[in-house]
Amino acid sequence: MTEQGIERSTTPEGGSGGPAGVTGRRKSRALVLGAATAAIATAVAVTVTAPAAQAAPGKSYEIAFQRPDQRLAVVGSDNTARDLSQGPLVAQNSDPSITALPGPAFGFALKYRLPDGHLGTYDSSQGVPVTGSDFVASGSSPSTALRPFGQGATQTYYENTLNELQVQNGVGRGLGLGFQVMSGSSPANAWNASGSMNKVAVVSANGFLRQSTNGSAFDSEGINVPVTPGTSPAVAASTSDAAIAVNGLNGSLMVTRSSDRSVNDTGLPVRSDSSPAVAALSTGGFETAFVAPDNTLMVLDAAGNPHSTGQKVVRFSNPAIAADDHGGWKIVYSALDEWGGDVGTLSTYDSTGHVVHTQASVQVDTSPAIAYVTPAAVSPTTGPTPSLPPLR
Repeated sequence: MTEQGIERSTTPEGGSGGPAGVTGRRKSRALVLGAATAAIATAVAVTVTAPAAQAAPGKSYEIAFQRPDQRLAVVGSDNTARDLSQGPLVAQNSDPSITALPGPAFGFALKYRLPDGHLGTYDSSQGVPVTGSDFVASGSSPSTALRPFGQGATQTYYENTLNELQVQNGVGRGLGLGFQVMSGSSPANAWNASGSMNKVAVVSANGFLRQSTNGSAFDSEGINVPVTPGTSPAVAASTSDAAIAVNGLNGSLMVTRSSDRSVNDTGLPVRSDSSPAVAALSTGGFETAFVAPDNTLMVLDAAGNPHSTGQKVVRFSNPAIAADDHGGWKIVYSALDEWGGDVGTLSTYDSTGHVVHTQASVQVDTSPAIAYVTPAAVSPTTGPTPSLPPLR
């Protein structure tokens, strides 16, 4: 990379392609991870026969995270941190949420909690941070997703200062739903591409998982799943199904599916302070990322097989995962450095076993977010957005 590039390592460190709990020798770069092993493309090639103005925009992964100076930053497929109008400040104990935006502007939208508690918005097509009038509860983070209708408005769920669940459509005032949620936990929200499936998951005040499907009332849907205090659910929606992953009260990864209203207690141990992440694969099924008690980043593939990545995650930080259009996926996490400090290194691990450790640092007690988006067009006269200098 150039001096502004931030990729430092591309080789898995002691990754194991075997089941969790099985120690294996160091593997080659391409780890076989069950059904989701297709190599991911960080950008879709433009059709060479079409005029440039009519070519379909490429897609790439975009990562949002909080820097140690509490500034919000974004890293794209070129592994270069981009300035967000000086980077709005984010509450120290809150994580950003990112979602793709539709054409013609494309790009992404971010939601986050400001230091004063207000709900903040950053739309890459606008380029100006917006401070909302609503407040997000301390220790909680918003979850935003693109609604594939209604002109592509985002839908954001968050815990308000009364510990009630609130929903905001677009950037206006949020609507209080009167549903009490567990303090210190954050909601999760997902739509599928067609808009036929919307799933929202929260932890109720009594510590049990509650979910809503296509606007239904929040209930257990017949599944009584207790959740570890201080952790949050993750949700993903596919063409005809949705999955929720939680850190169960018994300390193991638990996954529920809307299609059969059952809960799968995987028996896989999860670090007590961490929350899992889940993504719907374009080839079917779901890929889940979580942190084991020894800080190892783990994945559960679509066939239900666990694998160790050999990577270590900072305490009080969670992984995030997104899937592309080709059966692949990418996980972003705050990597534990060789000194074992609380400030982690922004890192990624993908479905080919490719690891990237960047020079960017992640704020203590926060987690990055990732989405697969169609980038906004870059003006040929101004060039790309200026890069932030390396942070480590």
